Amino acid sequence: MNNEFYLYEIIEDYQNASSPEEQNAIFHSFCDALWENGSDRTLCTRAVRFRVRKDLLHTGPGQVFDRWSNLEYTGYHAKSPQTDWCSLIRQKINNLYTRYFDRQVVLDKEYLALLNTPKRLYFRWTAGDNADPEETSAAIQGALAQAEALKVRCQQQKMQLSWTDYQRLIEEILLRTMRNCRPQIANEPSAYSPMYDFMDEDHLYIRYFCRCLEGELLKWQKQYYGLNDHKKYRRCQDCQCLFELRSYNQKRCSRCQTLHNRKNRTQKQRLYRQAKAASL
Repeated sequence: MNNEFYLYEIIEDYQNASSPEEQNAIFHSFCDALWENGSDRTLCTRAVRFRVRKDLLHTGPGQVFDRWSNLEYTGYHAKSPQTDWCSLIRQKINNLYTRYFDRQVVLDKEYLALLNTPKRLYFRWTAGDNADPEETSAAIQGALAQAEALKVRCQQQKMQLSWTDYQRLIEEILLRTMRNCRPQIANEPSAYSPMYDFMDEDHLYIRYFCRCLEGELLKWQKQYYGLNDHKKYRRCQDCQCLFELRSYNQKRCSRCQTLHNRKNRTQKQRLYRQAKAASL
């Protein structure tokens, strides 16, 4: 199977197949086209960069800003240059893996804002704000320390799954999506909006598959953490896993709360012994 076939044609062939064996053959060809597609998941090095003006490099603040004028971080290519159904769905699959599983990539908005601190302070300084070298250096180092702590926390929030196991999971989701997809979806009254008249039938199926992939992965995330549906949950402040919220002020999962209580008891016992020894 290749991109000469439209996605809606593949779905129609699957739905109209004369036997389960024929359906399986169509589905496996569909998956092979996705995995063999050239839109591989690609990481890249990005940076928050700025250039200190030459006439300011000799100053104390200028030297401070120049030290942190190039802060690198790991990013990824989130968009496909191709617009065929295979490339777009594969790109969605890549992006979901990066978002939920790849600990090398942290693109949290607060994290990036903290990395942007030297650049932001530099342009404030050139706009007229005072910048004491020691205070500026301390502010930047503090922001970067916060960024590193936040990076670790964001990494802990990601689940662990190899790319091979992820492919198996995606194929399970795609199979359910293929089975539940209705070929007449493009003919439904709400399928098209006047502002999207340029979209063909394949775009609607692409959007449908991408939405199903994301929704099913969120459901799988609950299973990964052992959560029940229709329950409120929160991130543990220690291990960053998701846990079911049993009380409003609960901050830790049961495992981390047990460890926290044990640590507190040990600390209280040590303080009690020290106080008792000092009173003798």
